[in-house]
Amino acid sequence: MLAQYLDKGLKVIMGDGGVTTSELLGLAQRERLSDFLPYLTYSEERETFANIDNTEGYLWECVPTYFQTEMKIKRLEKMLQHKLPKDTVWSFHLYGDKHVKPMLDANLNGIKRASPLVKKSAQEYANHLIKGTDGMARVSDIPVRNYRAFVSIKSETSLESNQVVAIEEGLKSAGLSPRRCNDGDLARLLRRLFNSSANKDVSKSVSRSKPIRKQLFDPGLKTSFPMDGKVRIGDMHARCLTPHIVPSKTDSIKENKLIGGYMGIQDDGNQLLSPFLYSCIVTYTGVQEEFDSKAKIMNGQNIVGKNAKELQKRLVEYKWINDLPDDAVKCRVHQTLWIFDSDETNIDMSVNRAKRIAADEDYTLREEGRLSATMFLMSMPFGYYNVRGNAEIIDRYSILPASSVAAILPLQADYSGSIRIVDDERVTNKPVLVLVGRKGQIQGFNVYDKRSNNHNFIITAGSGAGKSFKLNKFVNDYYASGSLVRLIDLGYSFEKSCRINNGRFLDIGKEKMCINPFFSMAKDQEDSERDLISCAIVMSEMINSFTGAPLTETEFSLLKNAARWTKKQGNDEKGIDSTKHYLENIEKYAKGEKIIDVKSAVDSAKIMAYNLQDFTSTGVYGRFFNGVSNFNIKDDEFVVVELQQLKEEKELFPVIIMQVINSVTQDLYLGDRSYQRFCLFEEVAQYLRQQGHKDLGRLAMIIEEGYRRARKHNGSFGAVLQSILDLLLFGDIGQVIKSNAAYKFYLESEDYMAASEKGLIAHKGIALEILDSVRNQKPRYSECMVETPFGFGVGRLIVDQWNYWVNTSDGEETQAYYDMIKKGSLPEEAISKLSGIPL
Repeated sequence: MLAQYLDKGLKVIMGDGGVTTSELLGLAQRERLSDFLPYLTYSEERETFANIDNTEGYLWECVPTYFQTEMKIKRLEKMLQHKLPKDTVWSFHLYGDKHVKPMLDANLNGIKRASPLVKKSAQEYANHLIKGTDGMARVSDIPVRNYRAFVSIKSETSLESNQVVAIEEGLKSAGLSPRRCNDGDLARLLRRLFNSSANKDVSKSVSRSKPIRKQLFDPGLKTSFPMDGKVRIGDMHARCLTPHIVPSKTDSIKENKLIGGYMGIQDDGNQLLSPFLYSCIVTYTGVQEEFDSKAKIMNGQNIVGKNAKELQKRLVEYKWINDLPDDAVKCRVHQTLWIFDSDETNIDMSVNRAKRIAADEDYTLREEGRLSATMFLMSMPFGYYNVRGNAEIIDRYSILPASSVAAILPLQADYSGSIRIVDDERVTNKPVLVLVGRKGQIQGFNVYDKRSNNHNFIITAGSGAGKSFKLNKFVNDYYASGSLVRLIDLGYSFEKSCRINNGRFLDIGKEKMCINPFFSMAKDQEDSERDLISCAIVMSEMINSFTGAPLTETEFSLLKNAARWTKKQGNDEKGIDSTKHYLENIEKYAKGEKIIDVKSAVDSAKIMAYNLQDFTSTGVYGRFFNGVSNFNIKDDEFVVVELQQLKEEKELFPVIIMQVINSVTQDLYLGDRSYQRFCLFEEVAQYLRQQGHKDLGRLAMIIEEGYRRARKHNGSFGAVLQSILDLLLFGDIGQVIKSNAAYKFYLESEDYMAASEKGLIAHKGIALEILDSVRNQKPRYSECMVETPFGFGVGRLIVDQWNYWVNTSDGEETQAYYDMIKKGSLPEEAISKLSGIPL
């Protein structure tokens, strides 16, 4: 059959002077695979490829979607229905590529700190993920990879420019972000594939003096396509699988699962373990003629004998097609799955895994043998030769309507994060955070992405969600990237990171610290006014510090007037004393204002003055809020403000929290604004609720101000919540805070279903199921769903031993680090000894 195919097919394509049948059969023994690839030349002017079969084509690289929605599938269907030349050949490819070095290089290039420990941490993590491209033991040997999608189209008749534009618009509307590829892009892709050169520097230069196909293989590379299908390309083993039985019904979710499950730990055993190329070739030539002739034949068959089962299947297939509307576009579809691995045992495992995964979705895959050379060629971009009789001889196709074809195209994979990098030339955003998807996709994130409307974030984490470890990695990564870090902590989780980075650790309660709410270094009138309002909010918390009860509108207006009077008098150092004095003597200082005619207002002012006593310079808490403010962190690069010592001070604690957040917020407009300021505060709402505070409106106002200021002053402001439901404690401002956070990091929690019902989370259906499935699998990995302005999905933090010891806040492990430091070790030396990784 193969010889017959070659005689009919290649002779038509290449003419009498082209490749002969015996030469292609020699692929089993010799290394001349380049003779049979289609690529001749590339036109820079037209951005087209000229191929050996007299066709001209276009190639795009696309971003695979996380999931294909019904709307995206409809748009792809419409694209397939465009009026195109009858000999058009589409090919769609999903490549599970080991080449992740560009993402990691971009991350390493973003490191701004000169600290040996910082540089070592970044390099060890990058090395860990590179090594993980061969499989990570902590996640059931799922490899780290980069899913890449490619779409090509070719025909003998040149496409009109409006047809090409329509195709690109179709790909864009389906969320695939197409980018046209040139000869250098194609050459580099195939050079890495053919020569096993993932994560190595590979040239993209192409000489115009010889065909592209002759420039893709390293000298001396051997290829072998034996009849048993155990293909060798250099050091790489390869196998081809094609559908033998396809399901009678499928959908985009079942198709998504063909390359791996998406539900986390329960699907870790349902992932492809080796690099793969999943291709779908779509043609129109001869479909209707074949359908008509075979339908007539089958309708006249007696369904008996040894071929009865196959004939019955074909009859059902054609009957189903025949029931479609007359104007339905019908296509021939070839599907191939190539699996590659450098280890023969691994590839056998991967092939069996792929068969089992497919069987779970009602596919039966068969391994190709004598047709493997043909299948390899047609699985490449532009590789299918659309000559008469070719499809029938290969006999591996289905006839499907465009609506069904759109649903099975290999264009969905894993969540790729908010920053995607596939090569070194197109790095516009440097990832600060690098995670790994559930199917192994390397993911990049940066809350300072210039495309974002703001850089703020929310982190939610229930008990046991791996919060402390992940947050330490989070803040250490931002410090490494050059950000100024400001952390407000409860529980000493960040102390080790602070000391490792030679930061400033402020243990409020142990230190003589004055954080005067009247202190302001605002640089414009707007910020000055906002500082004064924040000062009034903090004082309102002083007034009702025991109960946390809100002030009335009138009471707050009186307090603001008192604060303005104090500022006008220049009484900042003893601002609380001055405010108390004003309120006690409101009849004198508000003389002429109608409010003093309202006895209840005057009484309220005097009550507020009385309640401020404990916070004045002579009060029990006065030392924290009166005098020259020495809370000045504008010149510090890594600051942790620890509040644990004051947690049991029921009246002082909420006031300190608000004023510390307020002071950190003010720091956003101090110093050089070219530096990014990264501010994070721990789950203070949870602690206040535990202390009996039912109304957290004032805290919410201070937090809201932080989010607003961060947006104005190139900062990133983030709140850690024990539950997303905590936003309800903030009242209406809770929704404002959520809306002003462009990034959300959802760690494991039991509250997501309830939050969805209450409208705090927009996710429904599968998205909500995925969110609810987020888990912390200590000590192997921790998960979080990341919601960004550019999409959402689950990422895993899987660290090496070095970074484990840098970021752990476990009590015994932290003490082991401090013991090393006391013995005279430098931070990097201590981490080296504890991790067992040499410097």
